[in-house]
Amino acid sequence: MLELPKDPLEISISEKYADIAEEYAIRLGESESFTFRIKQKDGTYREYAEEGSMGFRHKCQFQLLLKAFALMRGDKEVNDEDSDKLKSISKWLNYEFNPS
Repeated sequence: MLELPKDPLEISISEKYADIAEEYAIRLGESESFTFRIKQKDGTYREYAEEGSMGFRHKCQFQLLLKAFALMRGDKEVNDEDSDKLKSISKWLNYEFNPS
């Protein structure tokens, strides 16, 4: 069972791992584009396309996941093990997102 610290704990993330989180976020955001049609009053359809997001929210979430993995290992710094774990679970984030 994971025991959380009683006092706030600072988990550091180097630029290398922050960049990995950002890369994943951008790629996930790009995979989230979609197209939909809305029926107009005259019976015709108008098509709208929504492009993928820039991934800012995903970037924050990925960085927090990396820090959580470090905390689970009992460490105060993100490392390659955490990055590998994020990569291994990423295939379940979105069917069209593949960080490999």
